[in-house]
Amino acid sequence: MLRFSEERKMMGERNDCAVRATAVALQQSYNEVHEQYRKVGRKNLRGVRTYMIEDVLKQNLIGFNKKTALEFLESADWNRRQCPTVKTVIKNPKFQVGTHIVITRNHVFTIKDGIVFGNSNDDGRARVEGYYTTETGCIDS
Repeated sequence: MLRFSEERKMMGERNDCAVRATAVALQQSYNEVHEQYRKVGRKNLRGVRTYMIEDVLKQNLIGFNKKTALEFLESADWNRRQCPTVKTVIKNPKFQVGTHIVITRNHVFTIKDGIVFGNSNDDGRARVEGYYTTETGCIDS
């Protein structure tokens, strides 16, 4: 199996953090997940909208409960400035177990059993706007 970096290079892809995060979370190949995002409307070299992430997760997770990042913020009683930072979220015991697709502003990555799978700077000060727990298939708060 090719590594993500090799598959990305072959496709000439960028702005694909959601594809990479979903592939890690669902334990699927980059090419499989890339094709699923294409089917829900993602264009090559472009990012995704939250609904696209939800549509791909809905195809892969039984009983996926479709919610939006906005509902996460409302249920948590946070506004965008008060959302916890990635650094704070990673320390939370809830993130030390399981697989979570984390949404920040203009970026998506995965935390799997407390380990960040994404870019080298994904464990910092960015504010978490929402996340999906793949075991339950719903956005959590």
